[in-house]
Amino acid sequence: MIPNIDFRSKGFISLSITFAFLLILVVLAANQWMAFSATQKELVEEQTRLELLDMRKRSIDKLKDNETLLMTRLSTLQFMIPPKNDQISALSYFQSIFTDHNIQIIHLEVGDIIIQSDYNETPIKISLRGEYGQVVRLINDLRVGSRPFRIDELYMDREENHPSKVHCELMLYGFATNVPD
Repeated sequence: MIPNIDFRSKGFISLSITFAFLLILVVLAANQWMAFSATQKELVEEQTRLELLDMRKRSIDKLKDNETLLMTRLSTLQFMIPPKNDQISALSYFQSIFTDHNIQIIHLEVGDIIIQSDYNETPIKISLRGEYGQVVRLINDLRVGSRPFRIDELYMDREENHPSKVHCELMLYGFATNVPD
């Protein structure tokens, strides 16, 4: 048998209000939990974005430091570049550096000047012969010596008759500032 419930009694009304209050409290807590979870997710994403921005800032700072170093190197190289295309002084430089390293020039061919915006390039093809160690030192001196050259091609082969001697083909470029005549 089902007991009769008096819906108008004070006990039932109190119990109903308490139950409704608890139900509303549970719904509000669930809503707050979802809002908290969404906020927590956004916070993690924001922290990730901040870390990425910090990495980019450090990268930019390094680039700025490198820019200073590169500008210093550029001014040094610009100082080293002769003020005009003087092939006679280039040939004189080659003669002295090849003599210093005891290198025999087999063939030297100077190409047409390539005009760039701030400087001119002169392609130079050199065929030479010498002791391996002397050739390596010569190549290093050409690369970092008192007159800048860029080595684009290098071929080296040992001579059969003299194992310590090598034949070397170089394609390099000399530079001069682009000053109007």
